[in-house]
Amino acid sequence: SLAVATAGRGVRLLDADGRAAGDLMAAETLVVRGRGLSAEVLACDALVLVVDVAAPPEVVDQTFTRFAGFLHRLEEGRAFGRAVGGLPVVLTLAKCDPLFRAGDEPTDWLRRVEARKAEVRERFEGRFADELLPPAD
Repeated sequence: SLAVATAGRGVRLLDADGRAAGDLMAAETLVVRGRGLSAEVLACDALVLVVDVAAPPEVVDQTFTRFAGFLHRLEEGRAFGRAVGGLPVVLTLAKCDPLFRAGDEPTDWLRRVEARKAEVRERFEGRFADELLPPAD
């Protein structure tokens, strides 16, 4: 799914279900008339990309490829509006509970979550290396 944070007089979090987010990421253009999810995304200040922890590497890569196209279209749509430029993207893993196995200590489960997080982050950084900000000191 895709969540959108918009700022102004506070913070609003919009959560699109996976299907709506997929439709939005696949749309050829984000230029919209009126209101709706596309309008909210064009006005947002940050994005949260949610990835299923159990997704195989090729599905994660496909998600990142679709997301890259979406970001490009988003930047184009924003260039014609009042805002221009990239947005912060927060990469988040979802559905981590299936990584828990019977008899696990919480630390066992957390190690698997951290390992999967590192794998997905490495793929994300590999796909978006040219667009990432340098680490903060």
